[in-house]
Amino acid sequence: NEAVGSALLSLPPDATELAVTLVHEARHSVLNALLHQLPLCEDDGPLHYAPWRGDPRPLSGLLHGTYAFAGVADFWRVERGAHGGALADLAHFEFAVWRDAVAGALDSLLESSGLTDAGRLFVTRMAEETAAWHAQPVPGRPLALARSETADLRAVWRARHLRLPPDQVAVVAEAWRTGAEPETAPVVRPSLRPDPHSGTPDLRSELRRVLLADSGALERTAVLGSTEDGRPEPLAAADVDLLRGSADKAVRGYRDVLAKHPGSASAWAGLGLALAETGQPIAAHALLAHPELVRAVYEHTTATHSTAPDPVPLADWMSQTEFARCGL
Repeated sequence: NEAVGSALLSLPPDATELAVTLVHEARHSVLNALLHQLPLCEDDGPLHYAPWRGDPRPLSGLLHGTYAFAGVADFWRVERGAHGGALADLAHFEFAVWRDAVAGALDSLLESSGLTDAGRLFVTRMAEETAAWHAQPVPGRPLALARSETADLRAVWRARHLRLPPDQVAVVAEAWRTGAEPETAPVVRPSLRPDPHSGTPDLRSELRRVLLADSGALERTAVLGSTEDGRPEPLAAADVDLLRGSADKAVRGYRDVLAKHPGSASAWAGLGLALAETGQPIAAHALLAHPELVRAVYEHTTATHSTAPDPVPLADWMSQTEFARCGL
């Protein structure tokens, strides 16, 4: 709502959630008030990745979200000192997730040509004010889960919204199938094709929070969440295995899911996370940094030869291509 000091909210589950929501909405009100005085964006231009959204965002939306979540991150930075035990771990996790999200979004904003001079000054000051957050320590377990969350959000987003030219995918797939050196595979550049049905974050984000706040409810939440959003039930089981530390079992679970549901963005990202936990960083890199390419080659190979390849050696090979090394 653009009326400063007002917000339309659903009933929050607790006081902390209410406080976080009010901080978030107040920041939107402040920024709206500023935008009534001077423009911060010249045009929206291309769409951008925003860690707090499942869908690509215009520049103005990215700016709004960055300012709002900078407030959220600052809230958790202070709030984590008011708790102990599981609640403290959850607060540390939230701080680590949102400070990284804000930092990445600020980089995207500063790289954009769509900011006005005032907008660039505004974003630069925001970057200066939040820079010190990364020197603040976060305990090991919440930090590890936050890093997984950051990688997971981006990988799922890429798998949902980036697509590659089918004819070029066919060339890469043939190179893989015939055992060519990965360095000889052509560079294939993805393009953004937003999936209109992917507006919400993946369920694993909620499961990490449940794991920290109420570990005993993890399995129940995974099953209920899958029922509500139509995810394959075996995917929920693989997610639980991953979060419980049974990474080898999770790898097998995600493989099984992909054999039946190769379009599952969540399963591709989950497989990458599980492989990283089992000491297979090369394959994990391809699945977390470029899941759209691995999935495209997997689906092409399956459709063309009626046999699904093993996604792990495929990802390992893909990680060594020029495409993966140049960071497109």
